[in-house]
Amino acid sequence: MRSKSGRVVMRVVSVVYVLFLGFGFPGQSWAEDNPSSFSMDLMKGKNATDQKRMPNVRLSQSQLVSGEDTTTVHVTGAVEAPGAYRFTGSPRVSEAIQLAGGLQSGGSKREIQVLREKAPPVVIDLFRYLVGGQLSANPYLKNDDVVFVPLSVGSVSVLGAVRRPGTYEWLPGLTLGAVIEDLGGGYAVDHDSASRLFMYRTEATERRKIELDEMKLRETTVIAGDTIIVPSTQQRGKKIDYEAIGMPGTQQYIPESEANIFVVGGVARPGPYPYVANMDFDRYIALAGGTTLRGKPQATYVQTWDGRKIDRRDVVALNPGDAVVVTQKKFSDEFWPTFFLSMASVTLSGYAILSR
Repeated sequence: MRSKSGRVVMRVVSVVYVLFLGFGFPGQSWAEDNPSSFSMDLMKGKNATDQKRMPNVRLSQSQLVSGEDTTTVHVTGAVEAPGAYRFTGSPRVSEAIQLAGGLQSGGSKREIQVLREKAPPVVIDLFRYLVGGQLSANPYLKNDDVVFVPLSVGSVSVLGAVRRPGTYEWLPGLTLGAVIEDLGGGYAVDHDSASRLFMYRTEATERRKIELDEMKLRETTVIAGDTIIVPSTQQRGKKIDYEAIGMPGTQQYIPESEANIFVVGGVARPGPYPYVANMDFDRYIALAGGTTLRGKPQATYVQTWDGRKIDRRDVVALNPGDAVVVTQKKFSDEFWPTFFLSMASVTLSGYAILSR
């Protein structure tokens, strides 16, 4: 004889079992038993949740909107998964490349070609969209457009006090001004204007250093393989062996501009935070979640990038690379009351045991 609670449990289990039989177990779908009907619904924009169901064409899940016309785009060249992709609506070039698995190593971002029937090829500089947000460099595509991604023809490097140091794709006619201002994002705050810019260029088997004139950056062209050095105030007075760049078997390291303010010590979220001009240390402490119970905001000081320690009352402005240090107490304010209560509890417990 079952109890009342047992009968209730059996009824609940029976209802759940019937629901599973009607709608399928987790991980299964009605489409597995009705593939042809599912494909028709998918073409109409219904139940479009699995792009692998469409034979020979991959669907953009983010672009599928019920009731809109579909657009087929062919993505070829240096991408991870070349092929035809179907979208609902008109995708942009970046969306088509993303759905094709992204660019392969060495794929060009700056000379992507869009081929359209009865129209001349259009060359797209997707880098302008990715870095500067220029929508004209990421146009919409039409049905049966072909996106061809060629291999890049070379690269240049810009290192030191620029906002985006790194290696970038080279294009014929690229100038020093474009490398520093467009690719590198412009000079960093601590660009050492008193020092000359220079670059290294390899010609045949010789690598030579070339002094640069900042007044003629837009007139001076660079070639593939050039490395432009922008001196930083953090490098002033230090000897750096730039000749080591490119030597076989060496690891390249060039000191770069530090664009962060570090907040450490008694704060909730210690770590680096982006430098913002005219932002004082109190706001950086707030960005780091404020002080902890052990933090001593009155004893805050700034450790500058060159090693100087400045009391909070004497700080005029923060510079990139500085660290805001919030000193910590050995014990929080809540430690001693808790400690004494614990000691009292132990004492009373011991007294009670000894009094028996």
